[in-house]
Amino acid sequence: MNSRKILIVVAVAAAGVFLMAPPSWAADGPGGSGSGSLGPGGIGAGAGVPGGGNGPAPVSYTPPPPNAPPSIQSGYVWTNVGSDLLMTCTNGQPTAIPPPVGPNGPGTGMSLGPPGAAGFPDLYELVGPTGNVIATKDVCPATAAVPAPPPPPPPPTPAEVWAATPLPMSTIEFDPSTLGLTQLPTWFWLTGVTGQVTATATIRGYTVITTAHPADYYWYFGDGAGVTGTSAGSQAAPSVTHTYVTKARYTVKVIVGWSGQYTFAGNGVGAQTVQLGTVDGPATAAGYGVQEVRSVGVAG
Repeated sequence: MNSRKILIVVAVAAAGVFLMAPPSWAADGPGGSGSGSLGPGGIGAGAGVPGGGNGPAPVSYTPPPPNAPPSIQSGYVWTNVGSDLLMTCTNGQPTAIPPPVGPNGPGTGMSLGPPGAAGFPDLYELVGPTGNVIATKDVCPATAAVPAPPPPPPPPTPAEVWAATPLPMSTIEFDPSTLGLTQLPTWFWLTGVTGQVTATATIRGYTVITTAHPADYYWYFGDGAGVTGTSAGSQAAPSVTHTYVTKARYTVKVIVGWSGQYTFAGNGVGAQTVQLGTVDGPATAAGYGVQEVRSVGVAG
């Protein structure tokens, strides 16, 4: 009789061992309505079953860089088990959100989705050499880099600014005005060239304001001679003078050398001022006739 009781106790003990199944992922998601963590031993079996403890302490490893999936660490392998639907990604970092509410209260419904679900971090498990889960980690996908704005177009060059700056044409004046005389000086000056010239243009989206002024006056008299003047001159104070020695029809030409600067701004670039240097304006030409004067002796 006593031996029969011992057999019954052994059978009950064996049945108790058989009924204690290891914890596993439930359809209601990690933790159910309990307070267990996502680590091993912390998985609730259902909405009404309390969660377990936090499981073993994680194995020491070198953390991966931000927003990068963990890597293999000393025989332990991180495995992506799906998107953690109980978390969200805020500024690239995992953030806890309240669990979904279902017919049976909080914690019902799926808590893991397919890997890479938009707006959710991926849940990684650190699996040891024997297949046991050591730790878990939420990793947000890398945030796409915001493309850098394109660089501004090249700024306008002095050559482009000169080409966009209308320079005035001048008119050559003479004294004597109709015919010059050999061995007598002729006076030359210009009209139509005032002082400073201001022009505005748009070049590749830049607004360009140019200021220029005449600096030099290069005169060519048609007989091989030339001279540089410093002003446009006038009838009372010529720019230059020249004496012809041979009668002929000459082509007189003058080129004005302009100097200045320009300021440009636009395309996100603040105002900048650049010196233009000197450039030759358009040439002006005019014909000029010169007569010869001879003395004639008269017998008395």
